Amino acid sequence: MTTVDPTLNTIRGAASGAAGGLGASWIMEKFQGVAYPAFQFLGAASESDPPAPESAARAATRVLVGTRLDGNYAMPGASFVHYAVGAAAGGVYGALAEGRPEVTRWKGTAFGIVSATVVDQILVPLFGFAKPAWRYSLATHAYGYASHVVFGVATEAIRRRIRNLDRDSEGEARAMHDTVALEDAALPLFLGMANGQRSFTPLAAVSFAAAAADNHPAAETHSLLSSPWTAAALGALAMFEYRVDVKPGIPARIAPPALATRMVAGALSGAAVSRKGHTSMAAALGAGGALVGAFLSYRMRMGMARAVRSDWKVGVTESAMSLAGSALIAAVAGMRQRRFR
Repeated sequence: MTTVDPTLNTIRGAASGAAGGLGASWIMEKFQGVAYPAFQFLGAASESDPPAPESAARAATRVLVGTRLDGNYAMPGASFVHYAVGAAAGGVYGALAEGRPEVTRWKGTAFGIVSATVVDQILVPLFGFAKPAWRYSLATHAYGYASHVVFGVATEAIRRRIRNLDRDSEGEARAMHDTVALEDAALPLFLGMANGQRSFTPLAAVSFAAAAADNHPAAETHSLLSSPWTAAALGALAMFEYRVDVKPGIPARIAPPALATRMVAGALSGAAVSRKGHTSMAAALGAGGALVGAFLSYRMRMGMARAVRSDWKVGVTESAMSLAGSALIAAVAGMRQRRFR
């Protein structure tokens, strides 16, 4: 008999909301490019100060790594903040929508209005990233609210579409156990991408989760990973990799030997979070995710290290991201396994 896990539904809602927020941030950006001249004609002021996302990126860089963000990286930093805030807001919205559907009122319009009020009118001026709200014209405020309404509606449309696809896939998987659900592909793919960052962290996370829960897929299909000794050994290897990663002169992760290691580890990680009957597919997705993750994370690592002029600080941050992501995916794999028991 299958059961609905509210915690898992909340996580799935947050993930779909975050994806919606990312897509909606892009749509909002395009809308602003088209609509701003019209609002400027109505009296919206031209910005003489740096955009709020750019100011936030500079402030975050100073706080996190203690250095200034170079001018060449100001716009990429602003773009990162724009999309990160959009994803975070969408994630919170998606999680709330699972338990309180009323937050989706007016097809996301209410969410857009609330996000404009909280972010633009309160938080951005409060942290000094923009002037106080009363120093802007009504046309400027109208432009901001219109942009966020577009963001809210787009977030809800994407979130709802993903959740409908997810529920359809989940329902089919419950009716026929060998049907491929959305998570059968997503979990090994994303875990493999974490392997692109760090070879041993995803395997260690899965092993610790399997050792702690008998119903974890890794415990049922890969008994060696469920051993506490295996978890301890993989954890030690992951810690060693963290230390080596910040040493100068180590081979790049996209060098053939390092890339092959990550792809093998990605295949093992993907297989470890798969349900019975989907191991081969999950292993292939894990290996592919490791390949993609290695190249993406390498480019991001090099760019951020140049921007903040400190490779080890970026390396430590990247290790923390890989660990957090791997632990979350390993936990979700365990929770979803209970639905198919």
